Amino acid sequence: MIGPETAATPHALRDHLRAHAHRYDVVEYEHDRLPFPRSDLPPDTLLVARSVLLIHHFLATPIPTATAAEGRGSGTWPARPLATPGG
Repeated sequence: MIGPETAATPHALRDHLRAHAHRYDVVEYEHDRLPFPRSDLPPDTLLVARSVLLIHHFLATPIPTATAAEGRGSGTWPARPLATPGG
């Protein structure tokens, strides 16, 4: 984990990732901290943008249960269980 002293600006964070991203499989960052094309960053590291408002979406948006979705006839849930490998 790096702090504001290392990534004080988006350019500083980009430079840090260019130099050190090879040490990590995944890098999580605030969505507004890397306003650069993906090609500017190391290709072998998964970059995950964290959205500070995503929690509000999950709190405000009800997620239907499988039974509720089937009752609507939406066709998004399989009519029968999916086959599992080896079974």
